[in-house]
Amino acid sequence: MRILVVLILLAFGLQSQQTTVNGQQTLCTVPEPVEGTTLGASTSSATAYTRTVDCCPLTVDYYESQIRKADSLYKNYLPQYNFEEVKAAMEFFDSIRNEELAIRNYGRRKAIPNSTFLIPNYQCAKAHYYHAVGLTEKDDIVGACEHYLIALEIMEDMMAKDKSLKTKGKGLCDSASLRLCDSDEDYEKIRFVHLIHTRLAELFLNEGYYDLSIIYNKRALYYSYMLNDNLIQARTFKYIGHAFQLLNKSDSALYYYKESLNASADITNKLDVDKCIAQIMYFYKYEFDSAFMILKNNLNKIDNENVKYSYQYTLGNMYYNNKSYDSALYYLEKSLDNDIITKKLAFTTTLSAIYDSIGNYEKRAYYDNISNKLLKDNINKEVDKSKLQVLYNNYNERKTEKENAIAKAKTRNTTITISLVVLVAVMSVIIYIRYNHRKLHNELKKEIDIRTKDIESKNSIINQKEQLINEYHRTNESKDEIIVRQSEEIQNLINEKEHAKTYDIDAYYNSEICRKILGEKEEKYTALSASELSMLLDAANENLDNIINKIKARYPQLNTDDMYYICLIHLNISKNGISYLMNRSRKTVWLRIKTIKSYMNLDDNDDLLAFLKSIV
Repeated sequence: MRILVVLILLAFGLQSQQTTVNGQQTLCTVPEPVEGTTLGASTSSATAYTRTVDCCPLTVDYYESQIRKADSLYKNYLPQYNFEEVKAAMEFFDSIRNEELAIRNYGRRKAIPNSTFLIPNYQCAKAHYYHAVGLTEKDDIVGACEHYLIALEIMEDMMAKDKSLKTKGKGLCDSASLRLCDSDEDYEKIRFVHLIHTRLAELFLNEGYYDLSIIYNKRALYYSYMLNDNLIQARTFKYIGHAFQLLNKSDSALYYYKESLNASADITNKLDVDKCIAQIMYFYKYEFDSAFMILKNNLNKIDNENVKYSYQYTLGNMYYNNKSYDSALYYLEKSLDNDIITKKLAFTTTLSAIYDSIGNYEKRAYYDNISNKLLKDNINKEVDKSKLQVLYNNYNERKTEKENAIAKAKTRNTTITISLVVLVAVMSVIIYIRYNHRKLHNELKKEIDIRTKDIESKNSIINQKEQLINEYHRTNESKDEIIVRQSEEIQNLINEKEHAKTYDIDAYYNSEICRKILGEKEEKYTALSASELSMLLDAANENLDNIINKIKARYPQLNTDDMYYICLIHLNISKNGISYLMNRSRKTVWLRIKTIKSYMNLDDNDDLLAFLKSIV
């Protein structure tokens, strides 16, 4: 038992010393959503945090205020004026997070409670996110991608720690049990994770990584269901449709566009989706009239200038493909007021091609000059896409390492648990066997002692009897003979007494069948039926000490008819009477009785009734 207790304590000690490793599902390279992800950490006050960090509380508040300021600028579509301050906040919270990881990795977890680091981790993720937003404004796409991925990784690390959100990550993403209201304390964290996925999906879409864009949009779709926001769902469906459209998968794109329209009736979203559907109908389904009708009907409903420019370019491009150059020029030249370089470059390139087709080389040269200038500006902003792939691969490798570490930890814990269970089971069996062995041993010992005493007692009685016998033998033989004779007499008396109890001839005479037979005169006897003969045998067995069975056992050669004769002989019925009762001739009866006597080794003159009584 001591060994068992020591092993159990040792095993649980090993488990308690294991370092917690957080991780989520591996990011695959096929456009499928990864479901079942959880997020978050229970909120705690900044005061709790400042107790564990050697800094002034105002410093923490200052960095948090810079993040809130960046958030406000972002929501109001303003440039990030406090870029350097957000970067400093990110570095500050990174240092706190690194301190947390160091403490955890070196096993000093009890020194600082887990809850004290929840705010810095969350703020650290937000700092990286808004730093990525600032880098995007500075056209540093690779840097933005890097910090978006870091923000996502931090939030994923928090997911495994927050018990309040673990249950929300189970089940289907469209399950009603997952829906959050905006008053839920986890709502903002879920919304933030959704936003990170959306921004990464947009970045990958703009840089031509359409498969990755689909993956992150589908993950964003999972969180949009949790947010219970139809407009967010509609936009996410739309972005997935964009990626499929760019992959030339028109059917998949149409499916997600229709899902977007079903999710929300927002006019801005509908206008954008309708434009994309019109492009598919024109370029892939060749339904030209329907495509033009959708675009022209919506053009008058548009208030936003950028959306109107996009519609005008789409119409112009379609007319250009139809070789309707006048209509194409009408719409394309209107769309030139757009100030987005990539779109403006596409518009001027198309206009140059149209003027080349109609032979207006002066206009073609004009638009070529614009295109060349725009192209130079765009080349300066070209992203080294290989760096994006490296960033994604590094992020994926870190996730895989964490997942492997978690799997190893689970395997180790499972192995230890199973070993403990097996060890406890084996020890229990051993203890049980030993207990039963001892119990059985004690019972056998008691039984042996009892039997030994019993044998000794019997041996003592035997010895006493032998002594008595020896004493009898030492007396004269006459006493022995007297004792023997008296014993025989006593035995005879006992036998007679027992015989008297079971052999009752009067009771036999008074039985129902015997009274019937004896009540009739001999010359008026009628033959007995089979049932009456059976009753006669039963009456003889019952009242004459089982005489019929005893005779059968002693003389097996006698048959059933012979037993009937014996019963009637006990009633002192004459041979004539027997012949009447048995319905046999007198000669047959006489011969049968003679045969019975011969079986019993009697002479013809011997009294059969007296012999039968002596048998009993």
